[in-house]
Amino acid sequence: MKRRSAQLFTVVLLPLNVATGWRHENYSGMKKNELAFTPEALVIRVDSSSSPLLRALPSTTKVKKLEVEATADALPHLDATKPEGEKGNDDYVLRVGLITEGDYRPSWAERIFAPRWILNLLELTPDNAGLGKIHFFNVSQRDGGTEPHANGARMENRTVKKVSAPGDLSFTTTIDPALPVAAVWLHADGDDTKSKFSVTIKKVALTE
Repeated sequence: MKRRSAQLFTVVLLPLNVATGWRHENYSGMKKNELAFTPEALVIRVDSSSSPLLRALPSTTKVKKLEVEATADALPHLDATKPEGEKGNDDYVLRVGLITEGDYRPSWAERIFAPRWILNLLELTPDNAGLGKIHFFNVSQRDGGTEPHANGARMENRTVKKVSAPGDLSFTTTIDPALPVAAVWLHADGDDTKSKFSVTIKKVALTE
């Protein structure tokens, strides 16, 4: 992970050419995406599949800008009669999640029934400090602002780029107020819509 410092800010560049440091999680009973770490980029291959890729930051970082460079060779086949993000139509060509440190720590009873990926998220926070929210910055096929995620109050969807055809998914977005980010979530999914496509991510940069 590289840090480039300037007089007033620091940019954290996530390494996308090696698997080391990334955790490829899975959802119970669901097919996982295929990953390829190349010298130039990370390639996520989706085939009626869904699985997040997580990476902890060296320390909690106050992020005020997110910059992503990516492309896709196709888009999820959404149901035009349903909102994107609704259960059954909850597929995005690209989601970048910023996982914040917070005060949520599941009780022992919650831990028994919680999915493994949620417990693994806790391990990514400094000293298992606790979770805040997962703030998803989505490339979407529909107009939208900021809204709750279909799967829970501790997740939030924010549309940062609208696309109507395959190709460029790149975006830069300012975050105000800055978020105390402990880890990053990269995700492309096509499980709900039985879609097949590939996303190539060339850059993910966090500015403090």
